Amino acid sequence: GGYAALWRVRRTAVWAAVSAIVPVSLFAIAYWRFLGFETNTNWAVVSAVLASVYLAATFSVMQRLKQSPAQYALGLYVSAVFACISLGMAMTLRDAWLTVALSLQLPVLAWIHNRLDLPAIRYIAWVFCVIVLLRLVGNTSIFYYAHGSGFLLMWVLYGYGIPAVAFHRAAITFARSVNDLLVAVMESGALIFFVLLVTFEIRYLVTGSIINVKYELTEQSLQSIAWLLIACGLLAGGSRVNVSRQPIQIWGALILLGVSTAQVFTLQVFLFNPVLTHEPMGELPLINLLLLAYFVPGVLAICAGWLLRARGFSRLANMANIASLLLLFLYLTLEVKHWFQGPVLSVSFSNDAESYAVSAVWLVYSLVLLGGGIVFRNKWLRFASLGVLLVTVAKVFIGDMAGLTGLYRVASFLGLGLCLVAIGYIYQRFVFSTYGATGSDAGWPDATGED
Repeated sequence: GGYAALWRVRRTAVWAAVSAIVPVSLFAIAYWRFLGFETNTNWAVVSAVLASVYLAATFSVMQRLKQSPAQYALGLYVSAVFACISLGMAMTLRDAWLTVALSLQLPVLAWIHNRLDLPAIRYIAWVFCVIVLLRLVGNTSIFYYAHGSGFLLMWVLYGYGIPAVAFHRAAITFARSVNDLLVAVMESGALIFFVLLVTFEIRYLVTGSIINVKYELTEQSLQSIAWLLIACGLLAGGSRVNVSRQPIQIWGALILLGVSTAQVFTLQVFLFNPVLTHEPMGELPLINLLLLAYFVPGVLAICAGWLLRARGFSRLANMANIASLLLLFLYLTLEVKHWFQGPVLSVSFSNDAESYAVSAVWLVYSLVLLGGGIVFRNKWLRFASLGVLLVTVAKVFIGDMAGLTGLYRVASFLGLGLCLVAIGYIYQRFVFSTYGATGSDAGWPDATGED
């Protein structure tokens, strides 16, 4: 009746609202009262038929009504079409597949919006965005979804992967007309879904279940590496674009860097440090769990520092570089302990050879940093080199003097003395003469000295 009255009244929006809202509402209420929201294919067929009726009404309004009143009627009938489609999905699908089906409507809505220029489409898209975000982010029942047997058959792969692609595609399409808050929410949703996809897949790969209560060093290391890689990818992808034009990309990278840094230093360095937990690191030297826990995050921190500086975040870049130096220092120390102690590490040294080897590796690390500071004209690397050298000197005079005996004590002091002489010569030959003459020095690692 409302549809029939459209062609004889002035207030077309009122009658279009009556004919669009009332039947869909009655149908939804009947589904609730008769079936209690249980799945039923027959009712889904009725919902599809109702959607077809509203689709026919939409084309009729486009052809027969003038532009001004048609905008409201079109928006209402398009809303009714998608409401019926969504009801049909709810009547046939459950768990992750329902969320996937709802998310796939967003690119369609974006395409229709750009074709018809209907403001109402954006409000419909808002509804779908909120529903999908709540179902995938704020819904605790996802942990109990039935999943397939295998890494590639788990529901997370399509349950988060398809919505991530749908949100990303819809954001690009909507942004062609207006780049507003809706686009930002869709971009955020796509990033969140992708991060959760990677996180849950790693959980399943390591523990066999996404609800496993254990969270040990292996999974922590893989999660930190994954988050750092995503953050570096976001920074690299927008390195030539102004920050204000891509706030979601930049803020997403910064949040991931913050979360991964907090996890690395809180859990991996302190609480789950292998010298405290005595967790086996593996039999092979160099290629073991220490590589994942400390070396790879240290290298990624260097990459993150370079990318942050390219985006203009100098302070954060310095913090990332400091974190990388600390992680590499810890990795070298633990790798030496692994060489002497085997898979299970302890805080104390197993023998004099291990203590001497740690001191020697620290000295070499200090010399490498010094060489890098001279080659790249980087004063911060030289400062880091001096810091490592001071730690080595303290260890030799406090620890090795009391702990080492015989030739190891002689070699430790002799080696330290020779290194100190060599470092003094290097500073006199390459640092003071060069920088004293030019009066310039570099920042970290900006060669302009402006930091």
